[in-house]
Amino acid sequence: CWVCLVLGLDILQGDNHVCLGYLLPTLTAINKSLKSMTNLNYCMPLVNVLNKGIEKRYLMFITILFKTIWTN
Repeated sequence: CWVCLVLGLDILQGDNHVCLGYLLPTLTAINKSLKSMTNLNYCMPLVNVLNKGIEKRYLMFITILFKTIWTN
């Protein structure tokens, strides 16, 4: 499912879709697809680092998104 990761990164690096409305859904989709990759032998450290990096850098935005969804 590396295709999901590559497509998500292409969206975020593009010129047309670089607003917050694309950032959070794309990051959550990438994070979800990374968490579903469990049967990898050699690439699991890479998956873990990417997952931790997304959560570390964008945890504040993801928390705000879920607080906004659940409180409205």
